[in-house]
Amino acid sequence: MAEAYDFGAFKFQFDEEIGVYTAATAAEALKLLDQVKFDVVLTDIHIPGMSGIELFERIKDNWPRCKTVFLTGYRSFEDMRTLLRHKDVRLVLKTEEDEVIMAAVREALAEVRQELEIVPLRKGRKEQIGEYLMRQEFMNNLLKGQVTSGAMLRECAERFQIPVDLSASFLLFLLRMDAPDSGAQEPADAPEIIAGLLRENMPEDIRFFLYETEDRTAVLLIQANGGREQKWGRTFVVALGAVEYAQITFRQKYAVSFSAVAGSTPIGYAEIRNDLIRFRRIMTGCLGGEHEVIAHAERLEEELSRGTVLTTAERIPLLKNSLESLQRQEYFRLLSEFCRELSAAGSGQDVHAMELYYSISVLLLRYINQNRLNDRIDAEMGTHRLMHAEEHASWTAAGQYLFAVSAAVFRLMDREDTQLSERALQRVNAYIENNLDGDLSLTALADVGGFNVSYLSRLYKQVYKQNVSEFIFQKRMELAAQLLTTTNLKINDVSVRIGYVSAHSFSRAFRSWSGGLAPMEYRTRYRK
Repeated sequence: MAEAYDFGAFKFQFDEEIGVYTAATAAEALKLLDQVKFDVVLTDIHIPGMSGIELFERIKDNWPRCKTVFLTGYRSFEDMRTLLRHKDVRLVLKTEEDEVIMAAVREALAEVRQELEIVPLRKGRKEQIGEYLMRQEFMNNLLKGQVTSGAMLRECAERFQIPVDLSASFLLFLLRMDAPDSGAQEPADAPEIIAGLLRENMPEDIRFFLYETEDRTAVLLIQANGGREQKWGRTFVVALGAVEYAQITFRQKYAVSFSAVAGSTPIGYAEIRNDLIRFRRIMTGCLGGEHEVIAHAERLEEELSRGTVLTTAERIPLLKNSLESLQRQEYFRLLSEFCRELSAAGSGQDVHAMELYYSISVLLLRYINQNRLNDRIDAEMGTHRLMHAEEHASWTAAGQYLFAVSAAVFRLMDREDTQLSERALQRVNAYIENNLDGDLSLTALADVGGFNVSYLSRLYKQVYKQNVSEFIFQKRMELAAQLLTTTNLKINDVSVRIGYVSAHSFSRAFRSWSGGLAPMEYRTRYRK
């Protein structure tokens, strides 16, 4: 955010994959701070419209962990004394070389990462068992849509010390514990630990409430304090940043991760049930078996199947949960137990066997319909016998059929997870190629893909064996070479067309790509 500094060194020469955002005025800087998670801010100590100290305070309002590097050419000792009292501030002279300034930013980034490794794991207060059970009952009823009185909401929220005003609008996130890595063990009080990490990273003016449900998921309700103007876009961004910080620390502490589906549209208490249904579909359809994903619900819904999720038979909630979360081992363990019950049935008209068979069949049919697997399942084995138990030679054969359909569902969902990820990456690549002169920051690309920045970077490198920045650099240089050899555009114009503000930065980058040839030399040698 430095007014006169050339950020080309950070965009094109920095040795880490980072998003770079620039602002020439205080108004632009404040707008960015509400839209993007910042780990480090580089800024002049004096910018148009605001002092550096005021800007620093606003940075801390949104991003408590953010470090600030001030570029200064002024001898304002009072400002320097004020700023240097803060451990998160560095001062660098404007006259320093690029490498010195980049080193200060690199050091600040390293400090952010180190702090995340040593965040204290605070837990909530211990509750009496009676208070806990009553709050559980209240929240269960709320999530089922059975609380319709605003007065009851306010009374229970106060009684159970729920910090979110449930009678007002709030944002809804759904968190899910990922399957532990081999040898890792999920802590028994994981929700309390995650809530403590959120408190460490959430701005003071944002309040939240984390409620653990029965299926290894947790509901997170978020809103700004009543005293501050509610800017939902800003609330969503800073809450998302806090969740990502908590995710990183939790993973470092326990070698266990959690994922999240985040809603950016404010809702009321009457909409919780329907939104949870939507979010669980996204959790199953997009996240699948992936770890450490934060999915933006509204961005990804168009990629998922449409339709309404209905409740399944009360008898098999564990089977339902393991199917929807794609926990293969647990699902087939439970299904094996049910199939043994089927095999023990005495006759073809055994009422218990029929109830059990059709309960599982309905569960599978609903899941197949929700995820649009009908045609592919039918191509392999057909699903009509799910509702015609009489077509099986025995209950043992019926159980084997349920097993085969279930195996096909898991096999196809594995492919679907891959296809969804691949489609997201294809959207990102297409966006890059069509916007080489536009905003290609990691945050912008993650928004296009529908995932958080760290997951996009990890997935991109896993699939394409290179960083996103490397792909962007290659495409920019290819377009530059084309423009140099097929048009009469000036070098300055070519640099702007491929997203370089400075012709000097472009020339330096082009030399590294072309084997030492400057843009004009390249044009002369390869002109068509």
